[in-house]
Amino acid sequence: TRLSGKDAMAKASAAVTANKIYRNARSIFGKRGIKGGVFNGLELPLELLKEFRSQPFMEEVEIAYELPSPAVIEKIMNDAARVRDEMPDVYCCFLITLGLGIRRGEAIWLEWANFSMEQGQLVAIIQPTYQHLTKSKKGRRVPAHPAVVEEIRKISGEGRYLIPGSDHNRKDTCWRKMGAWFKSHGWDRHGKAHEMRKFFGAQVATQL
Repeated sequence: TRLSGKDAMAKASAAVTANKIYRNARSIFGKRGIKGGVFNGLELPLELLKEFRSQPFMEEVEIAYELPSPAVIEKIMNDAARVRDEMPDVYCCFLITLGLGIRRGEAIWLEWANFSMEQGQLVAIIQPTYQHLTKSKKGRRVPAHPAVVEEIRKISGEGRYLIPGSDHNRKDTCWRKMGAWFKSHGWDRHGKAHEMRKFFGAQVATQL
């Protein structure tokens, strides 16, 4: 369903997602787990699992990231001041992903205590926690522009996390609202927070 009627970038993303799900399933129902007795007591269809594990992954085609059109970016930027006043939590998500280039999961758990000055450079210290594991499962330090961090501070207030509001809002609601905001201006790609991270990387790569 996700592969039908989509553009090339969406199809490539869907293939990667499908392969990830398949890879996880193959790991769960792998030979080691079955031989180790993990599933003792369950009547697993072993022949079907054997056939399942032999299936190839979907082809993953590398597609260069395409920046959104200047018109779309202009509409979002022109509307940012309104969003700052009316939806400060959404604006914080927007600034964090656009200004720091970190993942959504990292942004959700980023605390003010995670910032530090190192050799004259402000950095956000991203550490794996029991709530969230980084992609590499290792910590890293992300350079942060002081002006971006200060703007987030003005909106966020004195809470523990950069994104204000309840845990549910920080983890889910504000991101949904950000997606709806982007979509209203013509940016209708899947995974808005991830798109902002790629947009950040594209800006760095092209020195915009």
